[in-house]
Amino acid sequence: MTTEPPTAPDEADSASSAARRPLSRRRFLAIVGGTAGAVGVAGLTGRSLLAGPGSPAPVATGQTAGSASVDSSTEIVEVEPGFADATVWNGQLLTLRADSTGSGIVLRSETDGQEHPVDAPPDFTARCIGTIDETLVVGGHMYIEGEAITYEAGPDALELLRYAGAEAAALASQPGMPEFERHMYTPRRMAASLVATDDLRRWEATEIAFPDRTGGSVAGVLERTGSFALDHYESPEAADSNFEATLLDARSALGGVAAFDTWVLPVDHGLIWGVTSADWGDIVIVADRRGVRAMDDRGQHIFEFEDAFLYAVQPIVSEFGEVVAVGTLGASGVAATRLFRDGEEILSIDDALLTSHQIGPTLSLTAPAGKIGGAMT
Repeated sequence: MTTEPPTAPDEADSASSAARRPLSRRRFLAIVGGTAGAVGVAGLTGRSLLAGPGSPAPVATGQTAGSASVDSSTEIVEVEPGFADATVWNGQLLTLRADSTGSGIVLRSETDGQEHPVDAPPDFTARCIGTIDETLVVGGHMYIEGEAITYEAGPDALELLRYAGAEAAALASQPGMPEFERHMYTPRRMAASLVATDDLRRWEATEIAFPDRTGGSVAGVLERTGSFALDHYESPEAADSNFEATLLDARSALGGVAAFDTWVLPVDHGLIWGVTSADWGDIVIVADRRGVRAMDDRGQHIFEFEDAFLYAVQPIVSEFGEVVAVGTLGASGVAATRLFRDGEEILSIDDALLTSHQIGPTLSLTAPAGKIGGAMT
C-alpha cells in the first residue's frame, strides 16, 4: 500500500490559513466529536472555518458553527466534495472516495490528508462506511457472473410459430421474415458484500448470503447499535426488485454468519436513502415512489412525507424536546425545515434553516446543499 507523505509544516500553515476563508458552497463542514445535534439548525452564511484539513483543531468553548453554539469537544474540519460517506476511526475523519484514476476506492483521512487504498474484490460497489468496535467496514455489493446460457432456435421453431396465435401468424405473413439468431445470456446476481480492516493495510472481504438466495446491498452502517442496514432484492438479477430494508447484526456478519433481524421497512421501487443516529437509537431512511419514510432500530416510526425531497436529517434537542429536524425541498423548489416528534410533524418552517446531516453518533456533515453522496465502484 502506498500513501502520501505527511504534510510539511509550511504546507500545513498554508492550509490552515486557506481554511479560514469563508466557506465555499461546494465544500462541507464536518463536525466531529460533539454531542448529537451540536450544530442544531444553524445556518452557515458567511461562516469562516475554525480549522481545515491541514490543521484540524478543537473549537474553543463558546465558539459557534453558524448561529449555534458547539461544545469544547467539537472539532470542525473543511471537507472537499466527491465522497460517498464518512466516519470517525482511531481519531481520524475518513471519507470514502474514488481514487484519482476513477477505477479504485480510497479512504482519505481529512485529518492528515493521506489516502489509503481499499483492497476490494473486482466489481465491488461501495455505498457506505462505518466503525464496528475497532473494525473499519466498507459496505456495498458485488455483481457475480453465473454460467453463460445459450438460446437458439431449433429446426421446429417455424412449425411452433405457425401455431402460436394471431400475432405469430401476422409476423410470419410479412415479406421479410426475421432470421432466428443465437443469443447468449450471462446472469449477473447482486450479492451484499463488505470489506473490513483493523489497520488500513490488510482488508478482508465477506459476502453476505440471504437464506432464500435473494440478493442485497449493504447501504448503511449503524454504529450505535452495531448493525448493517441492507436493501433486500427479491431477484438478485433485477435492480428494481428491492422490496424491503432489513437489519443484520454486524458482528455476526464480520464473523461470517449472517444473523438477520426481524426488523423490516417495506420499499416500493426505491432504496435506502441513508442512516443517522439519535440519542435514543439508530434510524434508517428509505425513499421510494410512496415518498420518504424513517424508522428506528426498535421499529418506532420517526417521520414520513410524500410532498417533498429529502436532503438532510438531524436529531436535535429543542424547546419541543427530543425531535428530528428534516431538511426538505418541495416540488416548487422551496426548501423547508420540518420538525418531527414521535412520528408526527409538529412544526414546519418555510426556510432552509437545517444544513447539517448527522451520519453517526459523533459525526455530522454540514453544507448548503445538504447530504450529497453516491456509490463508489
